[in-house]
Amino acid sequence: MRSKLPKTDRQVTVSDHALVRWLERVNKIDVSVYREQIASVCRDAMAIGATSIQIDGFLYLFDPNTSTIITVLTPDQRKHRNYGDQPKTWMFGKEKANGYADTL
Repeated sequence: MRSKLPKTDRQVTVSDHALVRWLERVNKIDVSVYREQIASVCRDAMAIGATSIQIDGFLYLFDPNTSTIITVLTPDQRKHRNYGDQPKTWMFGKEKANGYADTL
C-alpha cells in the first residue's frame, strides 16, 4: 500500500529502459518476440558489415562490432540528426528494392 506523500508538480521522466522493463515485467508482455523481429530484419545487413538498414522509411542503427542494434528512427527523427560518415546503409522497402545507399 502506498503511503501518503505530499503532492508535487515535479516533472518525472521514464527512461526507455524502464518502460521496456515495465511492459515486460508488470504487464507480462513477452518482449523477446519483438527483439527477434528487430534482429531478423538487421541480421543480413550486419553480416555484410553495414552499420544501418533502412526499411520502409525506418532506419535501424547498429554496431556491427558488437552485433547490437542501437535504435530505430522514424523519417521525422532522421531529419533532425547528424550522422557524420555512415559507411554503409543497406536499403530495403519502398525507397529502394535493395542495395547500398551512399548517403542517408
